[in-house]
Amino acid sequence: MTEHFDFNLQETWPFESRIRQSPIAVETSNIIQDDTLGVISPVYSGVAWNVVDTGMSIQASISGAALINHRLFEAQQVHFHAPAEHTIDGVQHAGELHIVHRRRVGSFAVMAIFFEVGPKNDEFEKLLTNIEQENRFSFDLTALLPDDLNYYHYLGSLTTPPLSENVEWYILPKTMTLSEAQLARFHDIYPRNNRNLQPDNDRIIVTPGK
Repeated sequence: MTEHFDFNLQETWPFESRIRQSPIAVETSNIIQDDTLGVISPVYSGVAWNVVDTGMSIQASISGAALINHRLFEAQQVHFHAPAEHTIDGVQHAGELHIVHRRRVGSFAVMAIFFEVGPKNDEFEKLLTNIEQENRFSFDLTALLPDDLNYYHYLGSLTTPPLSENVEWYILPKTMTLSEAQLARFHDIYPRNNRNLQPDNDRIIVTPGK
C-alpha cells in the first residue's frame, strides 16, 4: 500500500534551502514584461504509461519534448494537485496540473495548468481510470493544455520532497476544466495534496512581451 505524505504536517518535510521555494502567490500587478522570453512549443508522443499513486499525487510517465523559452526540454511525467498550489491575485483554483520536463544538464521546467470545475475532461479521466496501469495507452497531453500558452515565469523549487531549488516555473493563467465527479474521485485518494504558499523573497516574475 502506498504511504501518503501528510500535507497537514508540511513543516516536518526536510529541505536544505529556503531561498527559492515553491509555490508562491503571484500578483499580476508585479509581473514584469520581458521581450526576450521565448514561446512554449510542446510536441508530446500521444501515449502515457506507469500511472501510479506516488504518495504525493497521481503521476503518469510521458515522453516527447517541449521548446520552452528558447531551449529544448524532454518531457518526463505529469501529475496533479488539488486544490491548486500557486495562487493568482489571491485566487486558488480547484486543481493544478504539473507537466515536468528536464534538460540533460539537470534543471527542470514545470508547466503549471489550472483547472476549474466544469465539463468533464476525457484525458484527465484516463489518469483516474489507469492507476497502476504499467502498459502504454493513448493519452493526448495537449488536450490538457489551454489554447493560449502565454505564461508567468519565475525560478523556484519542487513542491514535494526533496524540494530541490532547480526548477523553472511556467504558469499558464488560462484555465481548463474537469468535472465535479472527477475532482471528487481525486479527493477520495487525496483530500488535499497542495503545498502551502512559500515566501517569494522578492523573486521577479516575468511574462513574454506582446
